[in-house]
Amino acid sequence: MKKIFLILALVSTLRADFCLTHPMYEPGFFSVFNTVVGALDAYDRSEIDGLQVDFADQGHYYDLDHGPNWWSYYFEPISLGVQGNNKFPTYKKITFSQNTQFRLSRERGFELLQKYVKVKDPIKQKIKEFEEAHFKNNKVLGVHFRGTDKKSEAPEIDYKDLFLMLQQEMEQGEFTKLFIATDDGNFFEYIKKKFPTRICSIPAIRSFNKEAVHLTNTSNYQKGEDALIDCILLSKCDKLYKMASNLSDVSMIWNPYMEVVHLNHAYSERCKNKTFNVFKNLNTVLSLLQTYEVEGCKDGFEVFFPTKQGENWWNVHFKPIVLGKQKTHLQNFNITYLGLNHLFECPVERSNELIEKYIEFQPHILQKADQVTSKLSSKSFIAIYFGSETCSKLFQKEVKQKQVFAEVTSQLKRNESVLWISDDEEFLNEAKLRFPSSVIAKLLNRKAVPFLDYETNLLVNTIALSRARKVIGVGNEILFVAKQLNPNLEVQELSKLWLLKN
Repeated sequence: MKKIFLILALVSTLRADFCLTHPMYEPGFFSVFNTVVGALDAYDRSEIDGLQVDFADQGHYYDLDHGPNWWSYYFEPISLGVQGNNKFPTYKKITFSQNTQFRLSRERGFELLQKYVKVKDPIKQKIKEFEEAHFKNNKVLGVHFRGTDKKSEAPEIDYKDLFLMLQQEMEQGEFTKLFIATDDGNFFEYIKKKFPTRICSIPAIRSFNKEAVHLTNTSNYQKGEDALIDCILLSKCDKLYKMASNLSDVSMIWNPYMEVVHLNHAYSERCKNKTFNVFKNLNTVLSLLQTYEVEGCKDGFEVFFPTKQGENWWNVHFKPIVLGKQKTHLQNFNITYLGLNHLFECPVERSNELIEKYIEFQPHILQKADQVTSKLSSKSFIAIYFGSETCSKLFQKEVKQKQVFAEVTSQLKRNESVLWISDDEEFLNEAKLRFPSSVIAKLLNRKAVPFLDYETNLLVNTIALSRARKVIGVGNEILFVAKQLNPNLEVQELSKLWLLKN
């Protein structure tokens, strides 16, 4: 069976010179590191013409005493090709990081590190000195225990369970040293008591209160150096026991042939997705349909998003899709990767072709959308989308209610209807006062209603938006999907979707 969900070509619009700036969602050291490697992979495969890494004064590791651009604290500068002023949007940085973590082979990652990533000499010297003192003439078992806040991203591992595994390894006599890399001070103290004479570790900053180290009020530079040295030393071990973590994932890249035991896996690696984002999932399916038609993958697939109850989430909102004889299981990271790329890179005209050909809404969705638009006094209407809960708060600081009302007043044609869609009660009340003949469609609060009701309401109002002459609104995936449903729809964004910000 062909793994059709792994195929998605980057569009040609990336052919330019780029400056890779710091991701605005403030990830940790090796999530950012993976973003760099993903961008290097794009450069090395000639998808972009030039690449410069410049994080300026952004991120958890920026330290004024060490200068601008924290990347250059630890690595030689990366400046490849002719640099331009182009900057990757946020969603592309996310997909670069995921590409490195989940899609690149260890051998390919190692090739990119050898070619482009050069660790600064003072850090290399510290690593060499530690190796001489602790690894020389020893066979070393490496352990990476990611504690503190990691339980939100992966299942927890009990200290005792890990100790029993390590005890069995050490009793077999093959390994003479345990190298421990951990952010969890409590785990470190526990395991040190169990193997008092056989442990080695660097004097890293650790947390004893479950607070993530990269968020603690300690030396920004030192937090980064500790993480990098731990990562490279883990790669020099003879065998590695690791938890789900970007840090030890990168260790595996630095030594692609090291034996690795995975203690757990990130929730994003689960085969069966249990949580859903209606627009991301829709665009994931569109991406698969695009691959099915264009890339020549004829095995087919069935759209099946299992809920916790074992039902198919897709069929609640859409008619079933079964193509060919094969079923395809998507891991969560693939849904993010495929969904974001298709939403922002595939022309809306092509998405609309796929929707028209393959995707049907369930009748109750369309009936409710008809009920919304039937209340309008004319077929030609202008629609307003103003989200608060469903939209990043970054936008709400930029877009004031009075700005929205001013835009409507200036663009409303004579006797034209207005459809207002928002989850902001105050905003809707003001709209009704200013424009008495308007139709109000309230977005449900996702925390106050069953999730499927919330999603149904979201889809209904997105369809209603797509039927307008023009939509004025704050940046949101809703506007993009409305445009996919109707490529002729004129959309005026009053603020930019954060995923598209540089």
